[in-house]
Amino acid sequence: MRAIDGDSHFIEPLDLFERYIDPFFRDRALRIEADQTGTFTMVVDRKPMRVGNVEQLLGAVVGYGEIEMGHTLRDFDAYKFKSAQWQDMDARVKFLDAEGFDAQVIYPSMGILWQGDVRDPALADALCRAYNRWGV
Repeated sequence: MRAIDGDSHFIEPLDLFERYIDPFFRDRALRIEADQTGTFTMVVDRKPMRVGNVEQLLGAVVGYGEIEMGHTLRDFDAYKFKSAQWQDMDARVKFLDAEGFDAQVIYPSMGILWQGDVRDPALADALCRAYNRWGV
């Protein structure tokens, strides 16, 4: 019997929207910023998003394997999302092989987080096009 992991996520490059969005919308693109205390926040359309603790959220998304090591959302490596390690697909495949998975369905993360905070259809369209440009 084949085992398939059907609910997995990855983190896109943190500057995806700033790099790939139409220049007209660049200052309104989704971005991750650190405030004076070093706390990260997600901003879209020049406003902080209502996603809660960005470090915990993104740390959980890239934390595949941490549950298997006994971690919970409270003690995932929250800063792993800033590392290139989360894009290491070879490491991800090795992990899946070790866990006995034959395949994995991967969903976007930052690619869908902004939808509840964007009211301008033109900006929403620009964000979608930026994501598609990156994904091609």
